[in-house]
Amino acid sequence: MKAEIKLINLYPIVDGVYPSMAIATSGGKVLIHSPYNSTNEANDMKAQGAKSLGIAANLAQERTEESTQVRFLNTNKDIVALECGQLDPARASELLFIGSQTNLLVYDVEQNADVFDYEVADGLNCLAFGKMRGIREPLVVAGGDCNITGFDSNAEEKFWTVTGDNVRTMKFMPWTNN
Repeated sequence: MKAEIKLINLYPIVDGVYPSMAIATSGGKVLIHSPYNSTNEANDMKAQGAKSLGIAANLAQERTEESTQVRFLNTNKDIVALECGQLDPARASELLFIGSQTNLLVYDVEQNADVFDYEVADGLNCLAFGKMRGIREPLVVAGGDCNITGFDSNAEEKFWTVTGDNVRTMKFMPWTNN
């Protein structure tokens, strides 16, 4: 049976330079593809050394399938939303936000560790990440059954509001008075 790919999101890890891709699959799994992370330092150093010697180096040809890093995170819950962002300004890397119908899991890809797993009482349908007016720190915002809830890096509710219906999609956007 083929895995069903539901959501795709591209996010930087480590120092914000190297991108990784997170893909939610069926069965509550997240595939994390990190082709340029620190496990490939040998290839990067070899290519950098070749460049400094004036030798043309093609990283795409240097990398082999074995050096590409693919990992799976098993949440054991159906995933309904993925998002990412630098929730904690003290951390150099961004975090991956994984939403199931009942929980928000914040995961540190670089450290391979959960930051927090919070049960969202009124359900979770979608996620967004950004800063809200009047709140200093960035928030991961969960849209649920007739409400929107924003969480900070300590899993504390910093924003909550009621909506007229179930929230299915959200996006932060820059807003000016023009």
